[in-house]
Amino acid sequence: MNVKSVIVMIGIGVVVILITFRLGSQSPSESSTTAMSDKAILVDVAPVTVGSITESIQAVGTLEAVASITVRPEIAGVIRRIHFQDGQIVERAAPLVELDQEELQSQVTQAAAEEKMAVVTYERLKRITDEQSAIVPAQQMDEARMAWHAAAANSRLYAARLKKTMIRAPFSGTLG
Repeated sequence: MNVKSVIVMIGIGVVVILITFRLGSQSPSESSTTAMSDKAILVDVAPVTVGSITESIQAVGTLEAVASITVRPEIAGVIRRIHFQDGQIVERAAPLVELDQEELQSQVTQAAAEEKMAVVTYERLKRITDEQSAIVPAQQMDEARMAWHAAAANSRLYAARLKKTMIRAPFSGTLG
């Protein structure tokens, strides 16, 4: 063997030792990291900021109010005025619809006049009985008293109906 062959053999031996040493000194994680670095993943980067996150969900469905009502008048009548617009928010007892009051106002006036006439008739019969010692049949006195009470009841009835010509919101909410 000549000197040249010995130097080549030593050189090959050193290279083999270096390759072995290099492969043996790498841990498994380093080798996998090296493999993953070959497959680069692109990501978007943004600076950190403080703020609020608004979560929203898009869904198809039906919403149902906690409280809802169909507003109808208690009495029949012609609508005179509408006090709201669709989608308007109203407070409890706010006027919604006003019915025509003219006919009911006439009935209230007539009932008040009939009540007054019944009172006058009853008091006249009572005064005749008390002052003149005239005998008024008990039935006639009872009829006068009952006419008075009936007229008073009619007067209250028409007054109550007159109040019902203004339809009000039963609770606060959105109309429509």
